[in-house]
Amino acid sequence: MKPSELTMAALFAALTGIAAQFQIPIEIVPVSLQTLFVLCAGGILGRKGAISMIIYLFMGIVGMPVFAGGKGGIGVLMGPTGGYVIGFIFATYTAGFLIEKKKNMLLSMIIASFVIYIFGLPWLCLFVGSIKNAFLIGMLPFIIGDIAKAFGAYLITKEVRRYYSLY
Repeated sequence: MKPSELTMAALFAALTGIAAQFQIPIEIVPVSLQTLFVLCAGGILGRKGAISMIIYLFMGIVGMPVFAGGKGGIGVLMGPTGGYVIGFIFATYTAGFLIEKKKNMLLSMIIASFVIYIFGLPWLCLFVGSIKNAFLIGMLPFIIGDIAKAFGAYLITKEVRRYYSLY
């Protein structure tokens, strides 16, 4: 990676960590702004945006308070929301890949949002006993908000890409 790309990846890791602090605690899985920056990283940095989420994950694992609610440490990944956090890497890559291939940007970001659920729901299932419970607790209440965040990420990305893009 070029230094400018690594700098942008670090910036998106930091922005994701900051966004995690703006949350509404609901049941086991809180609502936060993290996914807004997960999607923006893919939209602006392309597939290389996944590096930003790897940096973010590493920051959290070593104990920096970058996860939702100011939490840090490996324990967060072992808890009910760990699958979602792992899913950030793949969602960013998915958004970046699809957008690089000139696919519809908004649809790409919505698809990437659902990639997070692909990782989050099975992991959450281990804590709530069934996939039905995981769906009811960890997906259904968030769908509208995640689509709204995808739209927000689309607007932000569209504007930022007028001035900066890696691809």
